[in-house]
Amino acid sequence: MMKRLIFFALAALTLCSCKKDEDPGETGVWPTPYMITNYLLIEKISCFHYENQANNAITLRYSGEDILNVKATKEKFAYFNKMYNDTSFSGCTYPGAYSALAYPFDKVTLSCNSDYDAKHLAGDVLDDIVKLQFESYWDFLQNGYQYPEWYTEKMCGYGRVPLEYYLSELNSNNSKLASIKESSMIFTSLPATLGEYTFTLELTTNGETFTTTFTHKFE
Repeated sequence: MMKRLIFFALAALTLCSCKKDEDPGETGVWPTPYMITNYLLIEKISCFHYENQANNAITLRYSGEDILNVKATKEKFAYFNKMYNDTSFSGCTYPGAYSALAYPFDKVTLSCNSDYDAKHLAGDVLDDIVKLQFESYWDFLQNGYQYPEWYTEKMCGYGRVPLEYYLSELNSNNSKLASIKESSMIFTSLPATLGEYTFTLELTTNGETFTTTFTHKFE
């Protein structure tokens, strides 16, 4: 986790001036032909609620194997680098500064173990009333390492664009290169009766499904 926090801090830096003959050990940066410097292969997901979060929000965290451009994972890194056509970046970066999920979400489904409201009984999916908010590098890369014209706020870290979809809308086409930064699940409607509920989240990526169960109290 400490390594990830360092990566996020470094990602706040944008392009820098550097020379190819500089020693990365001294400068900490070097020019690269790719922007994404780490791909995360999901091995586990977890959900929790921060004390200062809105009561209708749940945090989704990803953990797993880091695929960096180092000897141990260089071949895997090259595979994703080519798959996402990240080959013509002209800036400088830190190793691991810009980290994305290796594969998009095939499907994300949330269900409750008890009746949520009249339309969502125990075991029913809540995908039509829960949104996932996350950030992605995809639009930035596909636009030639520039923000798309429709995105004017530029409020996220360098290269990241905020996206929001109902779980029922999420698929492998609209969730490419999601940042490994924690995502938020937003309930667009509260349960018929306030109180504590237990949920099960299933996230499928690259054909593999990961599951986590969590409890949340609506007040």
